[in-house]
Amino acid sequence: FAMSRWRRLGIDILLRKAWERGTIMCGGSAGAICWFDGGHSDSLDPASVLNKKPNLSDREKAAWNYVRIAGLGIVPALCCPHHDQIQSNGVRRSADFDQMMLRNPGEIGICIDNNAAFVVEGDKWRTLSTGPWEHAQQGGTVQKKVYENGLVVSTQLECGEEPKPFSELLTPPDFTHLL
Repeated sequence: FAMSRWRRLGIDILLRKAWERGTIMCGGSAGAICWFDGGHSDSLDPASVLNKKPNLSDREKAAWNYVRIAGLGIVPALCCPHHDQIQSNGVRRSADFDQMMLRNPGEIGICIDNNAAFVVEGDKWRTLSTGPWEHAQQGGTVQKKVYENGLVVSTQLECGEEPKPFSELLTPPDFTHLL
């Protein structure tokens, strides 16, 4: 719901201008989604909303769905943060995101696990991961998902490599709006 407020206040224009000047922009969760065309959000989760409803039963706490929300459109794809997680509704985000991709077959998904990052540098991208650590047997990954022949096809993006051009990752290959 931040996007509508940002647009109403003109913050979206200020953020885009900052991006165009080369300002470092970052964010996790909804803060990652905001840079994309849109994303897979848990903003209806009563366990995490700003105005929590007290005294909900376990059944009521689990009776919500992920939603697609709009972003700023700097990265022309759908973002799914916490791709490897299950929220309070008991639904695996990766499976629900696949259903979203099936409803939006012309789009590309960028799926970011916890403990991973998708980094945009001008018209290039790369991924980062914490690697294994005391609270995780393995580091998070970043995946690209696309709709092909009625299926969602996932490709793991390699971490730690030099930045690669967006033209190798997303379509259409014209990313001049990122410069």
